[in-house]
Amino acid sequence: CVPAMGTFPVPDTIPEYIAFLVSGLTASICLDNCGRILAGETVLITAAAGGTGNIAVKWAKAAECRVSGSCGQ
Repeated sequence: CVPAMGTFPVPDTIPEYIAFLVSGLTASICLDNCGRILAGETVLITAAAGGTGNIAVKWAKAAECRVSGSCGQ
């Protein structure tokens, strides 16, 4: 169960919001909670061309980190 304060309404007519929300939360949890990034650090984002990786790159840049990205074929 999730507390009601941690939720917000999402229109059911636009399912793309759900995918964006999951990718954004994944990037946030990985960089802020697990990685605990700080300004000036160098961060490697794997799969940087994907949905979650793209958001992670932007998140790390917004945190004033140097970002290196990798992606496959």
